[in-house]
Amino acid sequence: MILDSRRRFHSARHVYRIRLHLAEQITLAGIAREAGCSSYHFARLFQAYAGETPFEFLRRLRLVTALPMLQEDPSASVTEIALSIGYDTSAAFNKSFRKTLSMNPSDFRKLGKDRQDEVSYALSRPR
Repeated sequence: MILDSRRRFHSARHVYRIRLHLAEQITLAGIAREAGCSSYHFARLFQAYAGETPFEFLRRLRLVTALPMLQEDPSASVTEIALSIGYDTSAAFNKSFRKTLSMNPSDFRKLGKDRQDEVSYALSRPR
């Protein structure tokens, strides 16, 4: 049981680190190096703790951050939002958005407020 609680604490610390540095370039190798283990081992531990891979988690958090920006500021360009949350290009952001939500950012903006809130809530819930 002690190993189990250490593993949870260890993973929780890295979940926090990812949240804190969301808009920065984050690599699996970098996080694993900080954790003192291989990328493969860290990814397995992280998935067991969080229920999703480190990059699924990162993608979901970035999108959760982007959704209110898309809702609240219709004049903000998708490119500005994409760059502000850590994507290198708007194309990468659009691809990630489509893969996760089965729509593109402009389709999300066209949804009514209630439907936007439903999508935001569903995406923000931990896996």
